[in-house]
Amino acid sequence: MVPCLDNETMKAYPPRGHRVGGLVMADPPFREVLSAGPGASPVKVVIVEGEPDFLTWATAWHADDPGRHAVCGIFSGAWCSAFSARLPPGSLVVVRTHADRQGDAYARAIVETLDSASFDVIRAPAGSTHVDR
Repeated sequence: MVPCLDNETMKAYPPRGHRVGGLVMADPPFREVLSAGPGASPVKVVIVEGEPDFLTWATAWHADDPGRHAVCGIFSGAWCSAFSARLPPGSLVVVRTHADRQGDAYARAIVETLDSASFDVIRAPAGSTHVDR
């Protein structure tokens, strides 16, 4: 993690000369969702931006919690329509990207890959920790 030059917020960057496009951070339930594919039962998926938010959300739930969410962490270039195609229809997708210009762009890109007739999509407000309806 290094400070961002414009406002001293912490940002993470890939190693020099490497790209991370098309890669996401996935907790075990999200890996199960991707493996099971669109024929599985609907789930709650929380998509977050950056490593700190991913680690926070991926470790915030206990394995014995029946309301456990599948957590996916993204960064620039990470999300693609192939991930949306693996989500079961009827799933609740909560998009928790940062409340800044780049986070809003990530959220729009994610939502554009989701068929609004097949998914319930929520853009959670900044700082929100509650994702149940």
